[in-house]
Amino acid sequence: MKFKKIEVEWKDITLFPGNFKIKDIKDLELQSMKTIGHLIKEEKDYLIIAFSIEKTKPYNIIDLLKIPKTNIIKKRILK
Repeated sequence: MKFKKIEVEWKDITLFPGNFKIKDIKDLELQSMKTIGHLIKEEKDYLIIAFSIEKTKPYNIIDLLKIPKTNIIKKRILK
């Protein structure tokens, strides 16, 4: 089975440890991420990307990432 290679830019949940003043909260931003992998599945609400696919066993998919589409900034299929 052949999977498309994809690059996805997305915003991740971000933890901000420490104490804050109310005025400082507006400046907090989500972490920007860029992920390159194999597009395993695309549904209405999310994408699933694999970081590796075992060459000798194409269905042995390694390390999956599920990204909600509401977090995606940009995606493109790579050649």
